[in-house]
Amino acid sequence: MMVLIAGSLAVTGYRSFRLYDHVSEISANIKYLIENGGTIGQADADQTLSSTYLEIIFGADPELLAQLKQAVEKGIQETPDVKEGEIAAILVTYRKNGDDKIENVVAHVVGGFPLGRRKISMHRDGFFASQIGDNLWGTGDSALKFLGRELIVWANNEEDARMQKELIEAIFSGEIMVLADNIAEKPLYYTAVLPAPRQLVPDKMKSHVRAILLNGSLSPERGTFELIVLTDNERSSALVNAMMFDLRTSMLVGLRTRFRGVLEDTPWGPNVPVWWAYEMANTIEDMQLSRRDRTVRLSTQYERRMVNATLKSIERFGRDYTAIRGVQEEKLDPRMVDARMRSRKPGHYWSDTHRWGPDWPIASSTNLLIQRPSEEVEQLDNAPPVSGTL
Repeated sequence: MMVLIAGSLAVTGYRSFRLYDHVSEISANIKYLIENGGTIGQADADQTLSSTYLEIIFGADPELLAQLKQAVEKGIQETPDVKEGEIAAILVTYRKNGDDKIENVVAHVVGGFPLGRRKISMHRDGFFASQIGDNLWGTGDSALKFLGRELIVWANNEEDARMQKELIEAIFSGEIMVLADNIAEKPLYYTAVLPAPRQLVPDKMKSHVRAILLNGSLSPERGTFELIVLTDNERSSALVNAMMFDLRTSMLVGLRTRFRGVLEDTPWGPNVPVWWAYEMANTIEDMQLSRRDRTVRLSTQYERRMVNATLKSIERFGRDYTAIRGVQEEKLDPRMVDARMRSRKPGHYWSDTHRWGPDWPIASSTNLLIQRPSEEVEQLDNAPPVSGTL
């Protein structure tokens, strides 16, 4: 028994040390790349935009692939210089009509192209700067700068391109209600690929990770998310699977402890100190991790309150970006930037429409009460009825 206990502690200790080592290395890599203007890694645009590569990534859905190829071919004809650059990410968004047919396919290509020199940055004093930590995000730069210098939008018709650019502009300015209204009309589906993410992973994993894919959907009442890591062989997939399990565990522990994403018993009834951390922790806890051949898959689905947490995270990024773009890139007076953000709230950080709590921007259609575990309900039979809302 002592040997088994000692062995178990040794394995747990080793996994904890390995997790800490990997996270520290990832943080150091990201910080170095951000401070030196680097990216997560870019692949040759000519190769990444080829029909062969698009078929490998999007071939599981022939209808989506056909419309995506059409949009890419049209975009390359209009901006042929793109093929001379490098691509860090491709994001494809689309909708489905009443017959479950794909429509409104839009390709967002992020990377370094010979089209301009502007880099996108994030507010140094914004939300993500404080949450991620000074050591990691002290430079005040954004994930978009980390991805690349330019964002290009391609669609099969001008109307789809125009509407998507208006949506992007609203997101970048923190006007989240535009996105909330957009997904209320029809659910938004997305697929993203990072073709060369090896700068992001620890050195020990660089030779194992080939590409990273993100799939998901967003609607007012439900969202889905799937992370897929493509590796070189089955041994590589086993290593990536172990690492992703450790990262999932550490994120869950962090949300439950540091950010207090838990359900607490108080003299006034059940209470959740930080609602968004609670929703994120529940979402991560429900994640399913699986491995097959050379593929590692992490997937989950969530409901309205987590949708609100996602939308508010996007809103925070947009407000951060608007502030730093006006002051540092356009060299405007901070007071002019505040006025342009159209906010009367303290510090002009939030929009006037912003509301705190889990019921904005998508309100609840019913009064949701916190449900206590059945064994705890028996202890409250003689107590006054209480309920709490997040």
